[in-house]
Amino acid sequence: MDSKNKTKPSQYKNSSYIEAVSHALDGIKVLLKEEANLRFHFIVAILVVLLGFYVHLSRMDWLFLVLALILVIVMECLNSMVERLTDLVVNDCYHPLAKVVKDVAAGVVLLTCIGVAVIGVLLFTPYIFK
Repeated sequence: MDSKNKTKPSQYKNSSYIEAVSHALDGIKVLLKEEANLRFHFIVAILVVLLGFYVHLSRMDWLFLVLALILVIVMECLNSMVERLTDLVVNDCYHPLAKVVKDVAAGVVLLTCIGVAVIGVLLFTPYIFK
């Protein structure tokens, strides 16, 4: 590869920060449109945030809650990416390793949800049972 090719911008490279943000928002829209589990996590997150307002969480509790909710949503997005990349690689042909990859990615989301549920119980119990 010569140096001229190194300086040429890729046709897939964003030309500005605004374009990069636009592409990121497009990705989020696709996930919300096509991924039922992500929509479910968003709905649960909204309900939990409303509960947080209702019980008047402390600033520190809000910090933990927001980080936990974001972690679940990010893990679900990563799971969706892994599933789509796996489908791209195997080209809709069954392969046992593709199943393992998808199962492990889904397992990561499940473990994250369990951990965040524990965090939620620890955060909300003192407020609910005063």
